[in-house]
Amino acid sequence: MPVNTAKRREHIIDLLCEHGSVRVEQLSKQFAVSTVTIRNDLRFLERKGCALRAYGGAMLNQQFAFDRPLRDKGRLNRDVKTLIANAAAGYVRDGEALILDSGSTTAQIVPFLKGRRDLVVMTNALNIAYELSGNDGVEVMVLGGSVRRNSYSLYGPAAEQQLRQYRFDKLFLGVDGFDLSAGITTPHPGEAHLNRVMCEVAREIIAVADASKFGRKSFCMIREAGQIHRLITDSRLPDDYERALTELGVEAALRQAKSRGTPVLVEATSNQVNQFGGYTGQTAAQFRDTLWRLADEVGLARERVWLGGDHLGPNAWQDRPAQEAMALAETLIDDYVRAGFRKIHLDCSMSCAGDPSPLGDAAVAERAARLCAVAERAWAQSGGEAPVYVIGTEVPVPGGAQEALAGLQVTTPQAVAQTLEMHRIAWQKAELNDAWQRTIALVVQPGVEFDHHSVERYQPQRADALSHFIERQPGMIYEAHSTDYQPPQAYRQLVRDHFAILKVGPALTFALREALFALDRIEREWLGERQSSQLRATLEQVMREQPQQWSRYYHGTPHQQYLDRHYSLSDRVRYYWPQSQVQQAVDGLLDNLRRNPAPLALLSQYLPDQARALNAGELSTDPQEWVLHKVTQVGVTWTNTLGANLVVVANDEAAADPVQQNLMDMVVAEGVQTRYFTLQKTIDVIHKAADRQKIFLVCKTPQDVLTLLVWMGMVPLAGAQPPNVVIGGVIGTAFAILTKADPKVAIGVAVPFSIAVQGCITLLFTLFSPMMHRCDRMVKALNWRGIERVNYLGIGILFIFYFVVAFLPIYFGADAASAMVQKAPGWLLDGLAVAGGMMPAIGFSLLMKRRRPGPLRRRTPKMAFNDSDDLLAQKAEQRMAQALATSQVEQDDYLDSRPAEALTRGDINRMAWRSLLLQASFNYERMQAGGWLYQLLPALRKIHRNPQDLANSMKMHMEFINVHPFDVTFLSGLVLAMEQNKEKISTIRAVKVALMGPLGGIGDALFWLTLLPICAGIGASLALEGSLFGPIVFLLLFNLFHFGLRFGLAHYGYQAGTSALALLKTHTRRISHAASIVGMTVIGALVASYVHLSTPLVMHAGKASVALQTDVLDNADSRR
Repeated sequence: MPVNTAKRREHIIDLLCEHGSVRVEQLSKQFAVSTVTIRNDLRFLERKGCALRAYGGAMLNQQFAFDRPLRDKGRLNRDVKTLIANAAAGYVRDGEALILDSGSTTAQIVPFLKGRRDLVVMTNALNIAYELSGNDGVEVMVLGGSVRRNSYSLYGPAAEQQLRQYRFDKLFLGVDGFDLSAGITTPHPGEAHLNRVMCEVAREIIAVADASKFGRKSFCMIREAGQIHRLITDSRLPDDYERALTELGVEAALRQAKSRGTPVLVEATSNQVNQFGGYTGQTAAQFRDTLWRLADEVGLARERVWLGGDHLGPNAWQDRPAQEAMALAETLIDDYVRAGFRKIHLDCSMSCAGDPSPLGDAAVAERAARLCAVAERAWAQSGGEAPVYVIGTEVPVPGGAQEALAGLQVTTPQAVAQTLEMHRIAWQKAELNDAWQRTIALVVQPGVEFDHHSVERYQPQRADALSHFIERQPGMIYEAHSTDYQPPQAYRQLVRDHFAILKVGPALTFALREALFALDRIEREWLGERQSSQLRATLEQVMREQPQQWSRYYHGTPHQQYLDRHYSLSDRVRYYWPQSQVQQAVDGLLDNLRRNPAPLALLSQYLPDQARALNAGELSTDPQEWVLHKVTQVGVTWTNTLGANLVVVANDEAAADPVQQNLMDMVVAEGVQTRYFTLQKTIDVIHKAADRQKIFLVCKTPQDVLTLLVWMGMVPLAGAQPPNVVIGGVIGTAFAILTKADPKVAIGVAVPFSIAVQGCITLLFTLFSPMMHRCDRMVKALNWRGIERVNYLGIGILFIFYFVVAFLPIYFGADAASAMVQKAPGWLLDGLAVAGGMMPAIGFSLLMKRRRPGPLRRRTPKMAFNDSDDLLAQKAEQRMAQALATSQVEQDDYLDSRPAEALTRGDINRMAWRSLLLQASFNYERMQAGGWLYQLLPALRKIHRNPQDLANSMKMHMEFINVHPFDVTFLSGLVLAMEQNKEKISTIRAVKVALMGPLGGIGDALFWLTLLPICAGIGASLALEGSLFGPIVFLLLFNLFHFGLRFGLAHYGYQAGTSALALLKTHTRRISHAASIVGMTVIGALVASYVHLSTPLVMHAGKASVALQTDVLDNADSRR
């Protein structure tokens, strides 16, 4: 069947995407048009950049960004996009307002927002909105407009108009094409226009794109390439971004640090980076800027990149007199510290012109102290984190490994003691006592090394004396150089034995060389010698023309020198990758394999790991990704080897604390002895990513150690989930009655169960969200009875759930519980009793912590009534954004604007009774919207006789709302007064939003933190005396105040109308303060009455024994 021109060309694009090429004759037959027409179509597509014409047909232009379906995009480079998304989420801070653009990469950001608080997220993607709806820390706003079925996204004038009403902190922009000349592009004009508006309303624009997007173009430009604030990607940018292949090792290290959530330490030596440029041509500040640019590219926050200086001293100028060389070294140190370098290795071991050789220990230490003083002055003037220092030089000079391994000696404890003492004395003479406390490591030789062809593996027994010596040196660890190519077990042993800083040189660049040489071989076998890039030949030519980086190291016959240049473990090739001729050859190699993808079987022959990853969909077909994957594997091997076998370094307090040690032991592999020692600046493991870059894992404080354990899943966070009080009380009481156990034991058993129940409740509330969309349809149809049924259904589901989790364990578990208590050992029951006895103390302390006044409040969670006016306004704006995001209202004025008949007292009472079901359909998308509309329905039906007005009112009240369930009737009455006067819908919405926060704070102060403890205390005191009236009095007292306030506030709110707003603003803090005074008074009395914590501990001394509780603690007052 013939199709029009536009449809035919779309079909041709689909065929190009599916097959990679098309033939004119075949298309002519398929579409029943002439070959001339088909050639015109292909010419048009070539002009648009979609296709490349060839004889008899056309090929797909791989550099064009096609509008593929989202489900297809999501399968491409999925793991890479996850890494990018993780990095992007690292830039999000609690309380920010964000835009998440549609796209497969931006969609991957959503899971990493879990746990963030008070976020407002605007999105034009339906799939993203759906995924975010289950996150209770995020308020989701969805733009309106037309739907793009390919991407599940919305666009159009309505979306743009809505977007311009707000301002956002950050925009995460999805990218279809990223080209330096064409800019950031997308195939769809409507979405491009919306993206431009997003850029206008966001303070910071962050583009997220995997490497396949670079160099691609599409029809519509969103923004010029230079007009974004940050680009997060997984790989190098194109060559026009002035990127050198030598930076690939750093980039892989940064990516690894980002994916592991660890910092990365990158170091430079005095030969490489100095005030004259060194052999890299960079000053310290320029080196820092280069690293920050790379960190930005891979999405690693700059504060996670730490800068270190290695072998800093007069070494670069040792051919000059000592005074001149030291003056230059002082300038060097000053530049490094002012540029932000904070790990400083002071090396003054090399003799200068006129110095004796070797230089004495005292002279070395004196010169190091002189440079340390310069660093301290630079730090005092420039600010920032204090530098930490490394001393000692028991390693080869900068430039590589030894040529022979025979006679390799381990540093002796005597040499370590001498070095430490000489430097301590020099620091003391220079009045650098504070700096000495930050001198954290000593460079030693643990007995590991490599030459051009072999590796000396670590042998723990040879370094045993050295390893044990450091344990007696407070605040010190060892730094070991040249630890490349060690087996995994050796790295574990090195870290275990306190060589906590492991420097490796050529291992990553060795992997880079392996990957590029393998691609060179694939290229020649696949395309033939004539079409190859000649990478190996070019590299050999450049190395022979510029021999200074290898000629001093490689000897023997010409053939032996050739093998060493290309294959040695010392990898002198790494110095030649930045050469322009070599870079051009590498570019040609990668471009050849992009245009002519090699078969999977051929790739498997030379890069088997990358072939497996490609076949599994974990890698794209871009050969550059294969190279990066192989380099990254080295870092993965290190961190996997050491990640489960950390030697924990902590301060004195943590190292001496057995509880901390037990926690730390959880991350050490079985059979590995863990030693604890002190360290001012805690550093766990450091790796070197290339000759001048290092990667490391770090814990700065004992608290960070615990955080690391939590992150590894070793320490559960269930305690952070509040237990379900209702279930805990029911199960605990029933357990105590049925088993005749001590109530304290019952509490200790019930708490974990109640925590699990609360987790199930959270899941249940998440599943209630779809009910709100059904309610939206009912509102449009004016099916108010359906709204009521939804709330009845919700309360019914909650009733059944509570019945199941409370009744069944009691009914079926009574016998088992009794048997368990009877068989349980005494120590277990005593332990549970102690834990149960602690519960009141913990509860009261937490309550008092939330209520304590004055200066201490800065350290406690703030409640709404403590917020400043600015903060309340900010929260109100966020709530307004959430309300608008869930709004279905299409007009602001009611058609019938005449005030309605006044509501009767019975109408208000009915509303108050129905407010008891406010939380019946609670969910994490609209919170209490269903219950809120339910309570207002009878009054709204009486006020709005016009069906369209009633529908608009119901739509507005189905918007997001979250208010305290006990004082909600004040807001309900006020809103009904406004509805009766037919105020504008936007005005009513604004009042709802403005009162959510203050009413929440007042409700917490009056009910949860004052009324409930008072009534419960009175009831509990009666119950403890054996009176059956205890629970009755509690229920009567609490509900007397509760219902009195519920109905009284409903009538007051309706009668006062909007005039109540000023009164509420004036008295909010007074009400809260008064409640605080009453609550604290009662809580103080309850603490003395109900906190009865006892211990069964008995201490024996021969035949005598002392009970800690009865003989010591209970008699403490009498002894006073």
